[in-house]
Amino acid sequence: MEFITALSRYILPFLGIVLLSRCIMSLLLGHPKEKIYAYITDMHTGERHPLNMWETSIGRSNSCDIIIRYKAISRTHAVLSRRIDGWYIYDVGSKHGIKINGKRVDEKGTLTSGDRLTFANMDFRFDIIDDPVQRVGKTTKKGTPTKTKQKQKQQPQHDFYTQPRMVNPRTGEVFILDGNRVSIGVAPKTDIRLAGRGVSRSHCELILYEDGWAIDDCGSTNGTFLNGRRVTSPQLLFDGDVISMGTETLKFSIRR
Repeated sequence: MEFITALSRYILPFLGIVLLSRCIMSLLLGHPKEKIYAYITDMHTGERHPLNMWETSIGRSNSCDIIIRYKAISRTHAVLSRRIDGWYIYDVGSKHGIKINGKRVDEKGTLTSGDRLTFANMDFRFDIIDDPVQRVGKTTKKGTPTKTKQKQKQQPQHDFYTQPRMVNPRTGEVFILDGNRVSIGVAPKTDIRLAGRGVSRSHCELILYEDGWAIDDCGSTNGTFLNGRRVTSPQLLFDGDVISMGTETLKFSIRR
């Protein structure tokens, strides 16, 4: 008992010093900075409103995330949404409507960086600062191949909202697949550039066939693997498939 009492005399002050030092470090370092994905800027006053959430409400009401004190603006005028496909704006029943680059929005519109937004008769500029969604790929002169080497179940056609994409689980990047060929590797000219160990300069390629996207190795040093199996010829991709290259992985997705 005396031993425990004597030991506690040293342990408790030590723990107190550790806790105090952690508190001091937290105060010195401050809170982590809030991540800003985009801005909308009042083109008349120059005031910038940061967009740091996936859903941002805009209107005259105090309950909105961005409050615009102007009588022509509805209490809840619009909602800006960041989705895996990109950025959207929704008209939530505003009285005087929304326009994108002068064109009236019917319920929902798609946004790109630099677009001019008009709420009633107030103009704002929309600018993307940091967004993980990219469009990648190119169309070759040869056009789209007609079939793969292996016959598999034909995949359905996709609209914009279910457009095929590759997702990097490590970085959160989303690559919307355009064109009919997408190159992957560490070289600067590749469409999807990776930085992991074991990835070749031109490691593999995504090819769009009539029956869907397929993966093919480009003679990489360490090989390309589809769901754990080495790729030796073009293999069709289906929702949820995982492609491994060295220490990097990409997931194929066609869901919303």
